[in-house]
Amino acid sequence: MISGGKAMNKSDVFISYSSKNKNVADAIVNEFEQNGIKCWYAPRDILPGQAWVSAIREGLESSAVLVLVYTPESNDSRQVMNEVALAFNAGKTIVPFRLSEDQMNDELEYYLTRVHWLDAISEPLSKYITELREYIEVILQKVPEKTEAGKTEAAGEGSKPAKLLPVFAAILVLAAVIVLVLVYRKPEDAAEARTEAEQITEAPAGSAAEPDPVREGKGGTLHNELAGTEFSVEDIMSTASFGSVHGRDEVSTITFLSVLPEREDKGLDISEEADGSVLAWFDENSGGLYDLTVAADGIIRLPEDCSGLFAGYSKAGSIDLGGAVDMSDAADLRAMFSGCKSLRHLDLSGLEGTVPTDLSEMFCDDNALEQLVLGKMDTSKVTSMRCMFWNCGAMRSIDTGSFDTSSCTDMNSMFCGCSSLTELDVSSFDTSEVTDMFSMFYGLASLEKPLELSGFDTSKVTDMYWMFTGYPLAELDVSSFDTSKVENMKNMFGNCVKLRTLDLSGWDFSKVENAEYMFANDTELKVTVDMEQPGWESFSTLERLTEDAESVEFVGR
Repeated sequence: MISGGKAMNKSDVFISYSSKNKNVADAIVNEFEQNGIKCWYAPRDILPGQAWVSAIREGLESSAVLVLVYTPESNDSRQVMNEVALAFNAGKTIVPFRLSEDQMNDELEYYLTRVHWLDAISEPLSKYITELREYIEVILQKVPEKTEAGKTEAAGEGSKPAKLLPVFAAILVLAAVIVLVLVYRKPEDAAEARTEAEQITEAPAGSAAEPDPVREGKGGTLHNELAGTEFSVEDIMSTASFGSVHGRDEVSTITFLSVLPEREDKGLDISEEADGSVLAWFDENSGGLYDLTVAADGIIRLPEDCSGLFAGYSKAGSIDLGGAVDMSDAADLRAMFSGCKSLRHLDLSGLEGTVPTDLSEMFCDDNALEQLVLGKMDTSKVTSMRCMFWNCGAMRSIDTGSFDTSSCTDMNSMFCGCSSLTELDVSSFDTSEVTDMFSMFYGLASLEKPLELSGFDTSKVTDMYWMFTGYPLAELDVSSFDTSKVENMKNMFGNCVKLRTLDLSGWDFSKVENAEYMFANDTELKVTVDMEQPGWESFSTLERLTEDAESVEFVGR
């Protein structure tokens, strides 16, 4: 298999752990690799530019065993949960290395019910890591064997053929496995272990147990019933959720799984091909709303058109995509999460590798959203970011550093109403194709650092209506703006009550048709202008230009 332009390296063990326990994972990898066991673990083995989800899948595919570092943190980790689910689906051997006696969550218990734990509750940890390594060596059939010359070498590592009889060698390996299983199994499983050991040792020489069938986990593509629909958020609040009898405003949680749960009811088929590859269940909860579970036997792929896919889930406090979703085919993300008014946290790290074309209204009116994790998607083909974060009034920061805006033509209301943002970095934005900046920075009431706009190319912009209305700081540098095509400046700097100076001496006002209330309620603003600039004479006499402004002074050059 080829990934990221390089052949995927074969590994023995995949290490699944919470990032908060990286010191333990590092110690395990160090012990294993010093003894010839090749490990795969993130982020070390993820290639530069490689999508996280695909890297995890390839790492698991290349490994024979998954070692789970079980702690309270990994028990709460969605990423760990998804890795265990993928390993389970692929029929991999799972070895939990338990550093805590805390009860596992229901999903982990589902996957690990019949898996035997290796405890490392007490000190020293290094002792248990060594025992873990020895256990893995047995599983990988790397137990030491005596060579003809009496020297010890690892099986499968270029050693000479052993002089042991084949049957006797097999018995030794099986006995080692049995002893380790008995040592590390939980006490309540000991009797069961002894019974299984007796059955194994009594098996005829040369026989082998039939391997469990490997679940291929092919997954499926999710159907989007709203694809291509023109709608407003209000229109779809009560729209049926994935064709069910339940409205979107009746759902309180949405959870995606990459393994089909064992249930008596078959679920609702919501796959793109209507082939049953993606199923949904609605379970009524104690609040009288419904918990929506979407699952497939493998990764769930989102369709190309994701417009409005989760829009209108106004009471959904949780939308958990985890590692169960592949977004790489998604292009139209318009209004994808629009109107999710109760959603507080959203992790879209799976967007890495996605090449969308439309991000307009993507999080529009998500006014409870506090934390948003955006994957480093390729936005070079995006033409519209209109209202992308409109009215996201609870967010204190937005990571826009990776946005490629070179194809974007519409930034209308992009950050309008983001009243809790304390800082907004748009210094790297390429705005050379943008024509509409209507209300782009309206209502950024909590900014603590001035916007850096010196790199903005506004040569194609025609609309700056309400662009900075409510700007809360004394400093704003827009002196480099090319306004030669701007027609509308209505209320552009209205209610900027702390703004003290503006340098508009380089501005071209020749195309401006509407500048009503441009400086409304600006108390002590001094505006520097060049009376020789094109259009200044007609601009300065526009009706109601400074109406409602307590004091605006124009200083000529």
